[in-house]
Amino acid sequence: MFDNWINEWEYPNIGIPFGETQSEGHDMYFMDFSVVDENGEPRIVHIDNEAYYATDVVADNLEDFLTKIYNHEVV
Repeated sequence: MFDNWINEWEYPNIGIPFGETQSEGHDMYFMDFSVVDENGEPRIVHIDNEAYYATDVVADNLEDFLTKIYNHEVV
């Protein structure tokens, strides 16, 4: 699926796509390795391909992202 998301759907090649959202696959979560924290962990971003691939940072790293999911804070 990675090649499909990058080549077919033209998502940016910034890291690892790991989750489609409930919008029928038109936006996704990525581990964005273009920006990493002091431990080398990627930030987590939300990318919307229907909004010209607008990128929103949702967490500084995967642990923060999982905490936000647990607390129902993720968009």
